[in-house]
Order: sequence, then structure tokens, then C-alpha cells
Amino acid sequence: MPLSEIVDGMPLQKFLAEFLPCDEDQLNQKLDSLPPTLFNLLPSGRDDKDTNIPILEEDDEGNDSDELSAKNRDLERKLAQAKKARALEITNIIGYQEQQSKSNYPDFSRLSLAIEIKAPDIIQSFHNAPQGTDAEIMTKQQFWLSELDESERTGTLARIMSTMTEMCERQYRTHVFMIFFQDPHVRFLRGDRAGVIVSEAVNYRTNSRNLAEFFWRFSQASDPRRGMDTTVQPASTQEVQIAATKLAQWKPGFECTVVKIDVPQSNGTIRQVLAWHTKSSSESLTGRGTRAIPVWDIQEENIYFLKDSWRAEHLEQESDILRDLHINRVKNIPQIIAGRDLYNPADPSYHRTITQDYANAEWHTGSVSQHDLPMEGRVHHRLLEDFILESISACKTAKEMVIVIYDALVAHSEAFEAGVLHRDISDNNVLMIRDPVSQTVKGILADWDMALRFSKDGAGNMIQPPGARQRHRRGTWYFMSALLLQDVSKAHRLQDDLESFFHLGLYLSLHWFPWTGSINNLEVIIDQVFGQYYYVPAIGFHLGGLNKQLMIQKRAVIGKIKFTDNLPLTSWIDAWFKALAQFYRSQPGQNDDLVLPRLDRLLLSDHSWILQQTKQFLDVGGWSTAKNADFQEPSCMKRTEGQKRPAPDQDQSDKDSADDEGVPKQKGSKRKKLLDHC
Repeated sequence: MPLSEIVDGMPLQKFLAEFLPCDEDQLNQKLDSLPPTLFNLLPSGRDDKDTNIPILEEDDEGNDSDELSAKNRDLERKLAQAKKARALEITNIIGYQEQQSKSNYPDFSRLSLAIEIKAPDIIQSFHNAPQGTDAEIMTKQQFWLSELDESERTGTLARIMSTMTEMCERQYRTHVFMIFFQDPHVRFLRGDRAGVIVSEAVNYRTNSRNLAEFFWRFSQASDPRRGMDTTVQPASTQEVQIAATKLAQWKPGFECTVVKIDVPQSNGTIRQVLAWHTKSSSESLTGRGTRAIPVWDIQEENIYFLKDSWRAEHLEQESDILRDLHINRVKNIPQIIAGRDLYNPADPSYHRTITQDYANAEWHTGSVSQHDLPMEGRVHHRLLEDFILESISACKTAKEMVIVIYDALVAHSEAFEAGVLHRDISDNNVLMIRDPVSQTVKGILADWDMALRFSKDGAGNMIQPPGARQRHRRGTWYFMSALLLQDVSKAHRLQDDLESFFHLGLYLSLHWFPWTGSINNLEVIIDQVFGQYYYVPAIGFHLGGLNKQLMIQKRAVIGKIKFTDNLPLTSWIDAWFKALAQFYRSQPGQNDDLVLPRLDRLLLSDHSWILQQTKQFLDVGGWSTAKNADFQEPSCMKRTEGQKRPAPDQDQSDKDSADDEGVPKQKGSKRKKLLDHC
């Protein structure tokens, strides 16, 4: 998570009152007799051992656990002493439901509150102190850090964010709370899909009321206040039996429950669906947090596909985009059954992030956001579609792959004519369905949640809508155009999406179909062309794309490739190279000619030329049926099965999918391996 997504220094009383409101009279009655140094009983260790204290919800019978199962046994004893003294009733907050499993790993699917404890001599921070920071603020906040402690700060912050992320991945949540102890100070955190708000540091040893007040307020808070998404509930016994039958083929390979999910409809009513309770595909707390799962529709008794995500607030609802595309008779897109933003009349902010609302607060002592770009708010959106799509990896031959991409190009072309630009062409969004009888394939262009509406001028050229600068480029790093990767301020144009179709086709072809190169060549190509990136501190963003452009213009790195016994595929790739090389020669600074060719005279001025070329190659013979038995990713881009590529922390807007700047990480973290056991 970039530091620009952390809003720190919120006054404690403001934090408690706004995020955990309660009956103030009852609160004062409960806490007035509290000894001011109650929590001075807690141990004061000096070792460098981190301790996570998981705090769970009620058990299935609705009973609070009286068992304290904290890893630090000394802390457990001290807390038990505090309870025994009847100074404060807090067992319903820090009770840990005993697990039937003998594993010591915390159950993130049931955590209600997490506590992180850090040794006092290891300084932790959320921001470096800006020059000229008032000394009084420095003393009060206690979380500034010198450059010498950068690695320690980063590591601790990563552990905090990892815990919050896992809670949101494995539960249906709108936000999450966490406590961070560093003797003698404590801070309280509230995280949502926009970022994290951190309270000021307070001394819990000399003023125990602050910590006790948080525990009391949290104990009195409703499930929505605690961050639980109450539009998702456990299914009844009968509903579990239905799901076990109807959704049997999609049951995960591990024990999981069945949940009942509310899906809002355009007429304001709600329909309910059943689903296996699976984790989201996100690898970050912030971003879309997408869940994409098959579900059983209780009302219509049918299997549909549910997409649950947090859209960027300034972008249009995907459900509205799809409805309008269907009105315009756009082919090869998902058919929408129901869907819209979730809304709670009693609390309009319930399904909307609020961290961004505090980014400009006067008490915020860190940078508002990198380079004065606004923090991006998000809104909870659910969408129900009418069929279960397969990955493009299900294609059995090169011809099937090109058919799927061609159909997606048709959808993209017709949507563009209707004034909508997709902006995220990737292997996760170009999908397919196979006819069970004829076994023929059809391509579908899915995931329109980053699409942009636009108008056209008299010459038919695209006019970008007015508005504030966006925080992030849109797209998947591996498949984004070279120009977008080289310039974060570049407007997203038609040619950027067309180039993404090329990168997708080339990327898949190199992996799946025999060609003149070797696996070593493939590793170099993926690493140096598709995955090339570098960080530019002066602008605060990752850049890339230079080798992509050199590949297009000069066949750098890749050379003149030939697919074995597959002339149509080779010719199709060459056609893309030809059109894109012409386009790049037309760009300012790329041509020695004084007069640049007009855009409307280029092969990629619109979709027509590449659609005609693709159709022509599909109609000829000579397609090979050979395909590599396994999709073997080069070691430079290995990733967890089922997970999409993470983006660089400095400028990604959504880490849940291969959407915003999916630069591959070189190695998986030990933390991730641990969490995979949970």
C-alpha cells in the first residue's frame, strides 16, 4: 500500500466518536471508575517479537467466548487479572473462539478485530516527518521515522496491511478495525477499500481510559459499525443443501460455508442468491476487492454469475454501462440479469469508502497523496450475469484463441461506436463460452467496470470527458500500450486498447503454441518486454513500455518469430506488427518526416482493418492444432494459482485483479504462504 493511501494523525476522540458512536452517558458510567493506570499491568517486553492477537465474532450459538487464547501467555494472564478485578468487562471483545483445528494459524474468516504488538525499541511509522514539523506534534504522534529505519517501517506496515487485507479477503466486509501497540503507545486503525485512517498515538499506561473506551465502544457497536456486510448472511440448512447440489461443480477444494447474498435490482428491489463462501482475488486492502463467483438464484432457480466489487467513485456503474450497450445491440458481451450499487438508506456511507473524505483534514500530518492527486473513493457494486464464462486458456487450438479475440474485438468495436471505451483488455477480461453440442467457441468481452463514456467531434474523433486527473492509469500492465506505460498523464485512446489486443494475442501465442524460440527466450521476452518497469522517484510512479515500443518498431528482443506449422497465426501476428509500427511512426518525435501521417489514414485509425485481416486469416486453412500441454509461466512471473498479477505499490489503483498496473512480483512472501494455510 502506498503511503498516500494512509491518512494519519486523527485526534483520538474524533476517531472514536465518528467511527464507533455509542451512548455517552452509559460510556461515562462504565469508565468513570476506571483506574487511570489499569493497563500498566500489561507486560513490557523488550524483545523483537511480534504478536498478533486475533479477536473473533460470536460462535455459531451466539455466545461470546470466555476463552482468552492470545499467543502471549503473560498478556493473557494480565488481561485475566483485569477482568477478575471487574475494572472493565472486555471479554466479549478480546475473546478468542477455540478452534477445532490444532493449527496455530488465526482464522481470518472470523476475525472481528486484530491487534498487532511491536517491541517498544523498534520504531514504527506511517510517514516520514516532513521538514519543519512542530516538535509538539512530533512528540504526540510518535510515529515518525528516520530514513535509517525505512526497512523496519516498511516491514511492520506490510504486516499490518496484510492482516487487514486477509480479513477483507476472507469475509464480506465494508471496513475493518485494528489496534497497533508499541509500548507505551497505542494507535487505532480503520481501513476500507480507499485506504487507512490512523489515530494519533496515546499512552495507554498513563491514561488507560483511551484504550478501555475503544474496547467499550467496539463491544457496543453493531455489525455494520464493526464493518460486517450485513447484505451477506449464512444460508439456512435447506439452502445449504440446495447449494451443495446446484453448485457442486464449483465447490472449493476446502471446507467452506454457504452464504446468501443480496443483489440489488434497478427497480429498487432485492433478489437473493446462494454461493460458496470463497475469498476475493484481491492482494491488497485497497482497490476493487473483486469476487467473481457462480451463484444459485433463489427466485428464478437458475445458475448465474455474480461479480461483487468496489468501483472507483468517479466511474460509472458497470451495470448501467452494460444495460446501455445492450440497448445499442452490442454483441459478445455479458447479459445482465440484475445489479447496481448497494445502498443503505439508514446509512448512505455504509457501502461507500470514507477514508478519502479525510485526506485533506487539517490534522492529517502526512502527504495528502502522491503529487497532489486526489485519493480515490469507492462504492460497493454487485452485478448478476446470465452465464458462467471460461478463461481464454480453455482454447484448444490457435484458431480458437484467435476466434475468441476476434469476437472480443467485435464487441469492442460496437461499444466504441456507441461511445464506450473498455480500457482493460487482458486475459482476465477476454473470456469464452463453448457450445456443448458443436464444441465451437465464442469470445466475450467482460468486465466493463473501468470503461469510459466519451463523445465524438465532427470528424468522428474521440473527445475525452472533462474532469479531474485520475490517480491511476487503467489497464493490465502486461497488456497496456507502450505509450500508456511511458506517460502516466496520457489520455487513454482507442489505439491503446487495440495495442492491448495485440499484446494479449502475442503473449498467449508465445506460451501456448510451438515457435522458433525456446523457454529461455520466452523468459527474456516476458521479463524485458511485457514485464519491464522502473520506478521514477521524481514523479512517484512506475514507468515502462520502452522495450514494448522497440519490439513493435524494430522487433527488438523478440526478433522475427515464426509459429511452427502455423502460417495463419504467424501472419496474423505480423499484421499486428505492421499496423502498430505504422502507428508509432505517426507519433510526434518518432518520424524524421516533417509532415506526420494523418490518424484517419492509419491502419489502426479504427477497428475495420484489423477486423478484416483477422477474419481473412480465420477463413484460410493451415491452422495447426498443436498446443503446449501445459501453460508454463516463466520463473520471472510466477504467481499464486488463481491470483491475478499484483501492481507496483506506488501507483496501482486496484490490486485485486490484473487491472491497474499489474507488474509481477519476483517472489512470493512468507506471509502469503502462512496465510494460505488459513
